[in-house]
Amino acid sequence: MSSSCHEFRAAWFGLTSGEPKPGVFDHPEGCPACALWVRRDEALREALASSEPLRAPRELDRRVQALFEGGLFEAPEDSMVTRALRELSPLPAPRELDERVAIDFAQRAAPESWELEKRVVQAVTSLPEIDAPAVLERLVEEELGASDRATSERFVGDLERLEAPRTLDREVGRLLRGQPAPRSWRRTLVLAAAAATLVLGTWRVLGPAGDGVLTRERDWSFEIVRLDRAQSPDPLAEVLARGSGADAELSREWVENEPGTLARLVQGEGLEPARFPQHMRSWAPSVQSTSVESSPSPSSADETRALYQSSATAPLEVAHAGVRRLHLFERGEETTRHLAYRELVVTDGLGNFTLEPFEVLTDLEARPEEFLRRQKLHEGFHFRYRDFAIRDLRLFRKNYELVPLGEGLALAGRAAWPYRIEPREAGRNAFEVALDAQTGIVLRYVELDADGLPLLGMEYESFSLNPPIEQVAFHRATAQETVARPERIRSALRPRLLPRGFEELGEPGEVESPTGGASWLKRVYGDGLQSVFFLSRPAPPSGQPGPDQVLVGKVGNVNTVHAFLGDHEMIAVGKLATTELLSLVDSAQP
Repeated sequence: MSSSCHEFRAAWFGLTSGEPKPGVFDHPEGCPACALWVRRDEALREALASSEPLRAPRELDRRVQALFEGGLFEAPEDSMVTRALRELSPLPAPRELDERVAIDFAQRAAPESWELEKRVVQAVTSLPEIDAPAVLERLVEEELGASDRATSERFVGDLERLEAPRTLDREVGRLLRGQPAPRSWRRTLVLAAAAATLVLGTWRVLGPAGDGVLTRERDWSFEIVRLDRAQSPDPLAEVLARGSGADAELSREWVENEPGTLARLVQGEGLEPARFPQHMRSWAPSVQSTSVESSPSPSSADETRALYQSSATAPLEVAHAGVRRLHLFERGEETTRHLAYRELVVTDGLGNFTLEPFEVLTDLEARPEEFLRRQKLHEGFHFRYRDFAIRDLRLFRKNYELVPLGEGLALAGRAAWPYRIEPREAGRNAFEVALDAQTGIVLRYVELDADGLPLLGMEYESFSLNPPIEQVAFHRATAQETVARPERIRSALRPRLLPRGFEELGEPGEVESPTGGASWLKRVYGDGLQSVFFLSRPAPPSGQPGPDQVLVGKVGNVNTVHAFLGDHEMIAVGKLATTELLSLVDSAQP
């Protein structure tokens, strides 16, 4: 910046003593830097001129007026301070600062961009001030109070979870069970373990308490005990898990892990027609399917949207009855355990429903009548959480994509439209569904894991609308659950780090413990299709596991986490990965 630039800018602000030199205001015509500086200054003046002046608070005006009236200060225009300030010469900015500002503006903006910048400044300054939501203020205060933890939580949530190769898991498991690995594997295991130690630096092998199984876990701030299949989780956690469709461990039947083989099981090839047992014949409505031709798939996105929107409410708002076949799968290393049974579903279109399991189709480790009785006890959970349903349309659109699977088909004498529902979040379960073309009711669905293998399936064998319901005994809630009191909600724990795409659904409830003690506060989180249960209560009585200990279990394909952390006890149940459930529990700690 030359001396002529300084003279021009001082004259521009009226900081020169006496009259400016002739021609000083023509300087920008030959100096691009000063021309840019002038445009910026004019834009700022225009923006400030359009801004509403801020008035001093009335209390300040009153106090200043009182000081002048008391004679402490002279009148502003006559005061010594005012006269002294007027006699002072303004101090110019240091030359180095002027040069750096000019260079910065020359690099960041072209001259023609100032018109756009002026319009942006005018638009922004004209906007009214909006108070931040209370929840945002609370979250900001929490992050400011524990900035390190907040940063780490955001960072960890974006990391890709690394899984050990399946072969390594299998061989490590063999060593832990006391079975020597083949000689050809010993060197490989040593090298793989060393590589895993380098790659998974934030993971460690924990020794469990009690009869748990050694397992690779993230380095959490609490001890993790992984329960084996012979150990049961907390009774309430087990109820929630089985209510989500987790009973495959009862079956003796194992089939190969091939998608084609498992898909044929869901479609029920070669099965005999259903026949109601004697105790159901007096009240079960006759379900007569009519033969119809398959229909073409929806011709427009609007038709598809209308269909899946009606599917969200149809199970309770459309009176129907049907016999359907349920399939539950539990994966092993090479084979899958498979369980299948039939049930009758009846709804009255007014929100009432009943599920009546009546025939087991696979060999069980338990007695069939005992298994059917347990399914009946869980009918409320099964209808609300096990069966495929769009539970929140907004979250469904946000987290899933609906992909048509070709032409329509015929199921249970009904025209149906097939779709594949793909999760937008990697590693989540996908679904293949067939929706009734008239009502949107799901006539068939298969829930698929990240490898494309079935976890849960259902298909109607017969279906009818508006069935006779005079003799039907509809489901009545037996769980002692009530709407949570406001004071209980305020004092209860709440996760701060939810699985990606999940939000809280509905209002919290209070649930009585099946083993006694304080009641639980239950929250349900969902992503539009999947649900996760989170329960919390004050610390249990003595005799329970020690503080800062978490029991991790599995019921069928549903994971359970039971945590004893400080003065609180928590349970998380869902089909998400165990690490996501552990993060949910960890983020709820006070």
